[in-house]
Amino acid sequence: MSATIKDRLGPEAFNAVRAAEGEAFAESERERLKTKYVELDLEMRAAIETRVEEVERELSPTAASADDLLRASSATPEQLIDMMDLALDAGLEDAALLAFAAGQQRDLDDGVGHAIDVHEDWAELYAEIAMAANDPDLDPGERVGSRLAFSSSSFCESSFGPACPC
Repeated sequence: MSATIKDRLGPEAFNAVRAAEGEAFAESERERLKTKYVELDLEMRAAIETRVEEVERELSPTAASADDLLRASSATPEQLIDMMDLALDAGLEDAALLAFAAGQQRDLDDGVGHAIDVHEDWAELYAEIAMAANDPDLDPGERVGSRLAFSSSSFCESSFGPACPC
């Protein structure tokens, strides 16, 4: 503001104009920061969803038959643990993943707990999904990891088609 305008306004009006300018600047800066925060929050949510999809793919069996799926889905927690141990001992990670996935699908804490105890990589991946699923800022409709195992497996859809139980 020029000195002549400042002199014409007088001290009270000049101070009011300066306060209004400061308020307008603060409001503009607040809106800019709010917009940036929302953009970064959306980017973070998208990154979390992408990572969860990657982890789900890593923890999903890829070559299981419909018969394998049916057996795993009806196995007791003890049978799933045995199945997992036998599969890992034989080097059949996909079969062990099927047992792990069945435990997750059916919320069998014993089976899931055993899987993350015996396979360190799975523990780390499962922890990522659990953190994302428990994020209170995610909309419950967007929560991830609730149907981790079979929902992302193409073998189930290809075996059952539209009648897929998942």
